[in-house]
Amino acid sequence: MTASASHRLASKPLKIRDISPAVEEQAAVFPGDTNYTQQLHFSLSPDCPVNVNSITLSPHTSAHAHALHDLPARVLLRTTRTASQSWESFTAVAPETLAQLATKNIALIGIDTPSIDPADSPDLPSHHQLLAHGLRVLENLVLDDVSEGDYELIALPLKLMRADASPVRAILRELPRQGAILREPAPHPRPLPKGARE
Repeated sequence: MTASASHRLASKPLKIRDISPAVEEQAAVFPGDTNYTQQLHFSLSPDCPVNVNSITLSPHTSAHAHALHDLPARVLLRTTRTASQSWESFTAVAPETLAQLATKNIALIGIDTPSIDPADSPDLPSHHQLLAHGLRVLENLVLDDVSEGDYELIALPLKLMRADASPVRAILRELPRQGAILREPAPHPRPLPKGARE
């Protein structure tokens, strides 16, 4: 591969994948939790120059992070071909699986279901397993079109000071392919003329 071809490969923009479901009235929440609602607080009129909405939602709405983040190694689990936020039927994660992942220097688990525990679980054993091993969790991701591989995960929670969770806008950024980063060679030193000093 020529240097110019390598340069084009290195400068090619890396693909970013949005893995967050929409936040809207139809977003499913745990049965009994607060549904997302939005209504006009100020309405455009001759006496008001703007529309301003107020929103109400559970911090566990849509893609969300449980409290405490900023951790290194992460693993994302795709359990279905088409992600759903429905609490009626989904794949949970066994506590034993989380215990095994904890031995692999994993700090965060991401999953494309509403919870890592079954919807009818009375004692949430997988959540307790997370706490026991210091693991964090991202739930309700959309991984439908994400191929297996290594990505940079960016999922910033809101700066909520007393909440138990926070909605996030989760994205994956492709990592550069090995060898795609081009470093320009150092210029070859030209010989100095006779008698010249460095």
